Amino acid sequence: MKNRLRRRLQKLRQPKYLISTAAGLGYVMALFLGPLSKKLPIYKLSSPADPSLQALASIFTLALFAVMIFQWLITGRRAEFWGTAEIQRLLAAPLRRHDLLHYHIARSQVGIWFGSLLSTLIFGRLIKPSNMLFLLVGIWLLYSFLYFYRVAILLLQQTLMQRGWQRGVIKIGGVGLASFIGLAAALWTRWFPRGGWEIASSDAAMAIAWILHLSESPPAYVALLPLRLIVRPILVLDFFEFALCLVLALLVLLALYAGIRLSNVHLGEISLIVGGESKNGENEGPLIIRHRWLFRCLLARFPFAAVWWKNLRLAGGPELQRALPGLVIVLTIIVMLACESTEEALAMMGSIAAGLTGFLAFFGFLIFRQDLRTDWKYIDLLKSYPLPGWEIVLGEALGPATVLILLGWMLVLIAILLLPLSADTSFQHRLTLGIAVAVILPFIVLFGVLVQNAMMLLFPGWMHPGREQPRGIEAIGERLITSLVTFLLLAVVVGPVLILLCDASSPDC
Repeated sequence: MKNRLRRRLQKLRQPKYLISTAAGLGYVMALFLGPLSKKLPIYKLSSPADPSLQALASIFTLALFAVMIFQWLITGRRAEFWGTAEIQRLLAAPLRRHDLLHYHIARSQVGIWFGSLLSTLIFGRLIKPSNMLFLLVGIWLLYSFLYFYRVAILLLQQTLMQRGWQRGVIKIGGVGLASFIGLAAALWTRWFPRGGWEIASSDAAMAIAWILHLSESPPAYVALLPLRLIVRPILVLDFFEFALCLVLALLVLLALYAGIRLSNVHLGEISLIVGGESKNGENEGPLIIRHRWLFRCLLARFPFAAVWWKNLRLAGGPELQRALPGLVIVLTIIVMLACESTEEALAMMGSIAAGLTGFLAFFGFLIFRQDLRTDWKYIDLLKSYPLPGWEIVLGEALGPATVLILLGWMLVLIAILLLPLSADTSFQHRLTLGIAVAVILPFIVLFGVLVQNAMMLLFPGWMHPGREQPRGIEAIGERLITSLVTFLLLAVVVGPVLILLCDASSPDC
């Protein structure tokens, strides 16, 4: 660990790491420690009887629950448990299983404590706790819990896969369990209302308040009790309450550690899950496509379609195809339960669809990375393909772009059909506007994906290939610089079109 820290400090001699570290530090200081921090909302913990304190605890608990679901979905595809040098040397050494586990825990504590110190500086200015030491220890407990949870789900997924379960079924099962908890809580609040609670409108603040009320129902409270014990030390006010909450949170961490110790999966096998290797230990590399006659005809005319189809299968694979309908159904049921009338529920779902359309158009390329950013480690293999360079780049970019475009079109259709009509807007006007958005959307999405792939080719040192994303101040600076370049180009190219579209959307046009 000492050599690891020394190597990270020595990297600052290189201009790339020095510039990115300076950009990351400048961003953090300007936003949370500089003049901009004075404009941020500040919440001061003053009294245990403060009703907003319970709401804040529920918000932290639900945020932690959302992070756990996200980790459950991405673990095994984007995570990297062991480094290349550790796989070659450490796993080959005659070490016992718990020795490897203790080494990994000790190695992770360096990053956890650094992140805890940085988060304390940031959130300490937003929350104003009674004791900064309480906040530091509470954040350390939170990050340590996420670390043990990540290791535990890696071992659990590997155990289930050894028993014949498919990876997609495992992930969908976890999401289904979380959805079952949400539906049980929603039905409980509907069947056993307390405090005369009701939703009077579809306002966003009322929806958030309903979600917080939902988390206080007995099914959700019991299911989220371990998470409440983890986040509680952050919000305590006196020493004795902090000591009690600390003991309870440590018991939760100890239970996770015991489950990891009792697992029969060897820690060295996790590298085979995450490293992109098959069950036989052979590296699969980019997917080789076996096509039927229709696809053979397409390949004869457009050879780059092979690369496009490979990335399309990665971006919109079976997991997305199976999980997306279920998530839509669960979200629809929850929204219907949240609203008093069907009209309010339809309006809320239409607003969500319109917001997601804009998010996928301008930020979707940051989520779907199944292009050169993923295949860069196979660049030598890609160069050996009998295709010109522009066709390889086009095929790589079309994979995630196709998924984003199809999702965007589906959301545009939902927004057109569900958003309520106003006195100044007719359905024909909205339909025309929706068609215009559907026409412009592919160009925005494809341009954003192509910019990311062009930066991968021109500045590979600033982009991070693969599904695993580095962490740290320098990583924040690199993402900040590359994102600014991308959005600047989007503003220059797409900005005039969006201005014309906004003018055309006015009722007078």
